[in-house]
Amino acid sequence: MTELGVENIKLIHKEGEPAKVILEVAKSEKADLIVVGRHGHNPIVKFFLGSTAKTIVQYADRSVLTVD
Repeated sequence: MTELGVENIKLIHKEGEPAKVILEVAKSEKADLIVVGRHGHNPIVKFFLGSTAKTIVQYADRSVLTVD
């Protein structure tokens, strides 16, 4: 992915409430960008931004990219 300008990709596995853990890891790793899927697994809310993505977008202190 370095040919696309993406460097230092790291896979981290942690347990806990997803939005909280993602925000904590992004901060501790000094991430430039958080990329998160828009929809959860609940078909009722599939049209709307998923609760995890919504929480991350709302509380992140860095850029967030949501993807379908």
